Amino acid sequence: MRFVGDIALDAEVRAIASGAITDGAPVVVNADGTVSLAGTQSSAVGASINLTSGGTRTDFTSVSYDSNSNRYVAFFRDYGNSNYGTATVASVSGTTTTVGSSVVFVSGEVRHIQSTFDSNSNRVVVAYRNDASGDNGFAAVGSVDPSDNSISFGTPVAFNSGSSSTNEITITFDNNSNKVVIAYQDGGNSNAGTAIVGTVDPSDNSISFGSEAVFDSDSTSGTGSTFDSSNNKVVIVYRDNGNSSYGTAVVATVSGTSISFGTPVVYESANCSENVASFDTSNNKVVIAYRDTSTADNYGTGIVGTVSSTSISFGTAVVFNTASTNNMDIAFSTQLNKTLIVYQDGGTVVNGILGTVSGTSISFGSEISLSGASSGSTSSGQRIENGIDFNTTDSNFLIVSSPADGSSSGQVFAHTSEFDPLTSENFIGFAHAAYADGQKATVKTTGSIARNIPQQASASSTVGTAVVFESANANFESATFDSNSNKVVIAYRDIGGSEYGTAVVGTVSGTSVSFGTPVVFESASSRLFSATFDSSNNKVVIAYRDDDNSQYGTAIVGTVSGTSISFGSPTVFESAVVTTISATFDSSNNKVVIAYTDDGNSAYGTAIVGTVSGTSISFGSAAVFESAETNSISATFDSSNNKVVIAYADVGNSTHGTAIVGTVSGTSISFGSASVFESASSQQISTTFDSSANKVVIAYQDQGNSNHGTAILGTVSGTSISFGSPTVFNAGGTEDTSPIYDSNAQKVVIGYRDGGNSDYGTFILGTVSGTSISFNSEVVFESANTDFVSTTFDSNANKVVIAYQDVGNSGYGTAVAIATAGSPEDLTIGQQYFVQTDGSLGTSADDPSVIAGTAIGTSELIVKG
Repeated sequence: MRFVGDIALDAEVRAIASGAITDGAPVVVNADGTVSLAGTQSSAVGASINLTSGGTRTDFTSVSYDSNSNRYVAFFRDYGNSNYGTATVASVSGTTTTVGSSVVFVSGEVRHIQSTFDSNSNRVVVAYRNDASGDNGFAAVGSVDPSDNSISFGTPVAFNSGSSSTNEITITFDNNSNKVVIAYQDGGNSNAGTAIVGTVDPSDNSISFGSEAVFDSDSTSGTGSTFDSSNNKVVIVYRDNGNSSYGTAVVATVSGTSISFGTPVVYESANCSENVASFDTSNNKVVIAYRDTSTADNYGTGIVGTVSSTSISFGTAVVFNTASTNNMDIAFSTQLNKTLIVYQDGGTVVNGILGTVSGTSISFGSEISLSGASSGSTSSGQRIENGIDFNTTDSNFLIVSSPADGSSSGQVFAHTSEFDPLTSENFIGFAHAAYADGQKATVKTTGSIARNIPQQASASSTVGTAVVFESANANFESATFDSNSNKVVIAYRDIGGSEYGTAVVGTVSGTSVSFGTPVVFESASSRLFSATFDSSNNKVVIAYRDDDNSQYGTAIVGTVSGTSISFGSPTVFESAVVTTISATFDSSNNKVVIAYTDDGNSAYGTAIVGTVSGTSISFGSAAVFESAETNSISATFDSSNNKVVIAYADVGNSTHGTAIVGTVSGTSISFGSASVFESASSQQISTTFDSSANKVVIAYQDQGNSNHGTAILGTVSGTSISFGSPTVFNAGGTEDTSPIYDSNAQKVVIGYRDGGNSDYGTFILGTVSGTSISFNSEVVFESANTDFVSTTFDSNANKVVIAYQDVGNSGYGTAVAIATAGSPEDLTIGQQYFVQTDGSLGTSADDPSVIAGTAIGTSELIVKG
C-alpha cells in the first residue's frame, strides 16, 4: 500500500481531513492526499444545451433512461411545432449532454406527458392526453437507435377513449409482470382515479391494454407512481380531492392484464399537490415528494413508505425546501443509493436535492443549483417544467427543464454525483479520534489495532429457538421483566395442573431463554393474568381473576430469587366478577394501578391503586373511569408526563376504541375526559409507552377495517390525550396484540396472532416519529397456531421475549427471545468485517466492499488483518 502524509508511528499515518471524520470510522485517501470518511460524496452539474434546434418553447416534459441503448429519451410538447408531442434522444458522457434530432410521436396537441422504460421489450413507452382526439388518453411505443441518437414510434393506441378527458397521467413499469401501468384522472367518470395495464409488443412497437380499474372513486389529481420491486407492487400516489385533498397512496397488484388495489392510505393529512414517487432499491422503500399546500409557502416535502402485502405505512414527513415548490420530478440512483428530487424553487429557479433513506426516515443534503435551468417571469402563467431519470450503470442523472419565461426551448443537462471509489488501495484504515475538516488526522492502518469502532446496527431481527416452559396446555400468558434480578417472569394458567395460577422465571442469554421450575401462586382455577414489576420494592405483581372465589379480582406479590419465585398471600381488589384485567406500575408515585371491567357494577371501566409492602399489597378505593360497559382494557404508564393511560373498547359507544388519562395521588386515581382513537369497533387492545419519543402506542384489532392489525400514537398533555392517524401493521385478521418498547433498538415491537397467515405467531417492528408510526416487514416467530401472545423487554440482555400458547404443540406454554433489527451490535470476536460503499461495516463481501479487518474485541479490530 502507499503511505500519505507524515509517518507518525508504525501502522499509523497522518494527513489532512477533508470533511469531518468521526472517531473509529473507516477512512479513504483522496487523490490530493487528504483523507475522508469512506462513502464521501462529490457532485457536478454539466452545462445546459437546447432540447430543440429551433430554440422554441417546450413543456410537459418527461425523461426516461433506456438501459438497452444507454440513452435517455426526453418527451415534451413543442410550441414551435403546433404543440405536437415530440421526443429527443440524449447521450451523456460525464457531465456533457448530446442530443439527436427531434421526432414527432403524435401530430396533434398533447398534454400530461409521462414516460417509462419497458426493460422486457427494451422499448420506451410514452402516455399522454391527445387534445386533437377528444382529450383521450393515448400511449405510443418508441425504439431507440443509439448509433445516431434517433427514435422511431409505432402507432399510438388509446387507453381511455370515448367522451373521456384524460388528465394527471402517470406511468411506471412492473418488471415482475412485465407490464406497463398507467394511472390517470378519468374525466369521463367524475375524475375518478383509474389505472390500466398495458402490454408492449416490440415486433411492431405496439401496445395493448386490459380493462380500466378504479382505485379511488372520488376525484383525484396530482398523480404519481412507482414500482416496488421488493414486494412486486405498484404504488400510486395522488391528491384525494374527495378527502380534503389529502396526500394518499394505494398499493396495486398486477395479474395478467388486470390490476387490483388495497385500501388507500393517507400519508399527509393536508392538501398535497404534485405528488411524485420513486423506489429506493437499496432500502426497499417508496419515496414520495410533494407540495404541502397547508404550509404558508407550499413547502417541498418528502416521506418514506413501506409496503406490506397490499398496504403501505409511512414515516414522518420531512421538509426539503422551505419555499414555494412546484413542478417536481424524482428518481433513484442505485449507484448512490440516493434519491434526487428536482423542483422549481420559489417560482423561477430550478434546484435539486439528494435524499438518503434510513429506516423509515429520509434526510436531505444541501440544495444543488442546476445551472442549466433559466429563470424568468411567471406572470403570464407559464412555469418551469422538470423531468429527470438516472443511468443504471453510471452515477449520472439527466435533467430536462423548460424555462418559465418561454423564451427558449427545454434545456437538458447532466448532474453527476458519485462516491469516491472504494478500493482495497484507497481504504487505508480507521480514524484514531474525531477530526474536523482541515485538521491533521491520525489513521490506524494495516496491522494496527483500531479501537472505538462504532457499534453496527443489526440489519434484521434474529429469532432464537422457542423454549417450552410448561409441558402442558397453558394459556392466559402474561410476561414482565424484573429489572432487579434481571429475569423474565411469565404468569399463566396451567390447564394440566388443575387450571392453577402459575409463574415461571426465565433467564435470557443471547437469543436463548432458559427457565426454572414453575411455581403455583393460586391453588384454584384462575385466568386473565396481568403481570407488572414494582421497581421501587423490587417485586412482581400479578393481577388475575380467581374463578374459584366467585371470579373476584385478585392480586399477589412475588419475589424472584435465582431462577425461582415465591409469593405472599393473595389480596382481593374487587369483590365482584371482573374481566379484561390490566396492571401497570406508576414509577412516579411507586404504585401499582390495575384497570379492569367491573361486572358487579354494570361492567363499568374501573381502576384501583395498589401499594406494595413486603410481600403484601393493599388497595385504595376503586374509581370508575367509564360509566358504561367496557372490555379489552389495557393500561400503561407515561413516564414523561407521570400519567397512567388506559385504552379500552367503549361498548356504550359502539365499542369504539377509547383512551383516558389517569393521575395517581396517594392511594387514589382521578381521570380526565375520555378520547376516542378509533371510531369503529375495536378489540384486542394493548398498550405500551415509547420512552424515547414520549408517546403512548396502542395496538388493536380494527373491526371496522376487516379486523386489520392497527396502531396509533397518543400524546398526553395534562389530563388529556390526543392521537395521530392510525396505521395498519397487518392487513389481515389480527388477534392477541401485545406491543412492547425495545429501548435498545428504539423500536416498538408488536407481537400478535396473524389470522391472515394460518394464525402463526408474528411480530413487527414499529418506528415512532412525531405522531406517526411506520413498520418494517412482519416476521414469524412461531410457524404454528399461537394464542395468548404476551411481550416484554429484557433491558439487561437487550432482548424482546414473547410468551405464548403453542397450539401447534399441544397448547404448551412457550417463549422465544428476539434480537430486534436496528439494535446496536458489538463486533463479533474473530469475525472478518468489510467496509461497504456507504462507509458502514458489514460481514458481507459483496462487491465493491473491501476488507476492513478482523475483530479482536467488541469494539476493536486488526486493520486488514
